[in-house]
Amino acid sequence: FLQDDDMEEFFERVANSLAADLPEKECINAIKDYLAGKVYSTGNIEAYTPFSKVVFLILQEFSALTDDYKRFAQNIYQAKLLALDIQARELEQFCDLLIAYAYSKIGIKEKAEAIYKDVLQSAENSAMLNITVLAKYFIAKLQLEAGKPEEVLLTINDTLAMLQKHDNQSVIMYALFEKFYIDTVLEQGLTSVDVESEEQKLAPYQDKLKRIVG
Repeated sequence: FLQDDDMEEFFERVANSLAADLPEKECINAIKDYLAGKVYSTGNIEAYTPFSKVVFLILQEFSALTDDYKRFAQNIYQAKLLALDIQARELEQFCDLLIAYAYSKIGIKEKAEAIYKDVLQSAENSAMLNITVLAKYFIAKLQLEAGKPEEVLLTINDTLAMLQKHDNQSVIMYALFEKFYIDTVLEQGLTSVDVESEEQKLAPYQDKLKRIVG
């Protein structure tokens, strides 16, 4: 899920060790293709593990999303219920963040903020770094909509520092916040920031994370 360059080698090592493919192999490859802006393959979803089914349900909603955030929230809620059934806590909380995002898009921002903060507190208490980071991302989105660019930039910088401190290897999280930083700087017209230099940091991920870095 870190989208490392040695993913195929990892799959091969797993297959050699277990004499079988990793059950979530197709799910991970689908995430990789989706992030790269490619058409991903699902095959027979019913044949996959419950964990993979949750991920495929989420990817399906991402792919089909237009402006019907009510329907999006309803379908993500179904994915959350499945995550609950298999006790996949991080997936469950990711679903909560997506549902809250849908609330924010239809104008119920106070409820969205409350959910974001609840998930953030729970993730911090459970040492779920990636969910903590994602919660901060969505909170910063609300701050930007509220016309608080200084708070947004502070949240972004604090989160990037946190990722570095914890030696987090997920390029997805790094790229998500670096792109957010660049977009915010451009939107606010901050001439003190060397945008070209910041964009060069994302250049290595242009193909791998096309949906994020655009």
